[in-house]
Amino acid sequence: MSHLALVVADVAVTTAFYRDRLGMAVIHDGRAETVPNAKGMIGQLLLELEQREAKTGADTITPALTVDDIDAAFAALADVRIGVADQPDEMFGVRYFSVRDPDGRAVELIAFPNGEADLGAFGRKFLEGSAA
Repeated sequence: MSHLALVVADVAVTTAFYRDRLGMAVIHDGRAETVPNAKGMIGQLLLELEQREAKTGADTITPALTVDDIDAAFAALADVRIGVADQPDEMFGVRYFSVRDPDGRAVELIAFPNGEADLGAFGRKFLEGSAA
């Protein structure tokens, strides 16, 4: 994937959420441009936020963002978590949970075992039988 572009209601509010709560490194602040926008990096993902009227529902795309410390993220994002679980879910060693961003969009936060950085690397090891 090259990048993920999201339509947002308020680019300043959503940029602050992704920057302050999810660790996005802002690389472009275009709030004063004709179409207010921002761009930032979360891990290896370029996230582009554009302020304009959405044409579809908030849950038509669910970005999944890799985090280094799933337990710290789970604790820090208690106020925006989806569901009532007292810990992240787990499947095949992959731990994850979801939150809602300021535009009501579901965002999944995920951590892979053994230091894997993405689903592709983990999936290849899992298929080879070496993922724990």
